[in-house]
Amino acid sequence: MGSEATGVRSMTTYDWVTDITLIALVLLQLRRRRLGLIQLLLPIVLVALAVWHYFAVWPGTSNGALLVGGATAVGALLGVGSGVCARMWKVDGTVFVRAGAVAAVLWIVGMGFRLGFQLWAQSDIGAARVVTLSMQHDLDRAAWVDALLFMAIAQVLVRAFVLVVRRLLLARATVLARSSAA
Repeated sequence: MGSEATGVRSMTTYDWVTDITLIALVLLQLRRRRLGLIQLLLPIVLVALAVWHYFAVWPGTSNGALLVGGATAVGALLGVGSGVCARMWKVDGTVFVRAGAVAAVLWIVGMGFRLGFQLWAQSDIGAARVVTLSMQHDLDRAAWVDALLFMAIAQVLVRAFVLVVRRLLLARATVLARSSAA
C-alpha cells in the first residue's frame, strides 16, 4: 500500500524548497545581525507564501479543528522558546540578535517536524498510519495540512512578536538607565 493508494500525495519541488528554506533560516539566525524589519519579515513572508500555496479549506470536523489548534499551540510554544532563547543586545543604539543553541534547536524541531512528517506520511507504514488515524478520529486531509501549516505560522509569528517585545523592553531599559544616570 503506497502513498498513492492511500491518498497521501508525494512531495513536490515546491514542498521541498519551502521546507528546506524554512529550516535553513536558522543559519541566518545563528549569525550576529541587526534586528530590523527584514530579519523579522523574511520568515513571515515565507510562511505567508506557504499559506497561499497550501491553505484551501478549514478542516470539516471538530477533531480536525482540535488537531489544528493543538499544532498551533505547539508552534506558538516553539516560537516563544525561539524568541526568548535568542541573544539580544544593543551597540550604539543598534539592536543585534543571534540565536543560541537552544533557539536554533527549537527552530529546527518546529520547521523540521513538518518535513519529517511529510516524508513519514509518504512511506508505506506512515501513509497507512495516517489513513488509519484519519478514519479513527474523523480527520480529513485538510486537517493534516492545516495542522502543519498553522504550526509553522504560529512559530514564526510568535517568535517575531517575542523579538519585537524584547527589543522594546531593551530600548526602555536603555532609556531608564540613561535617565537614572543623569
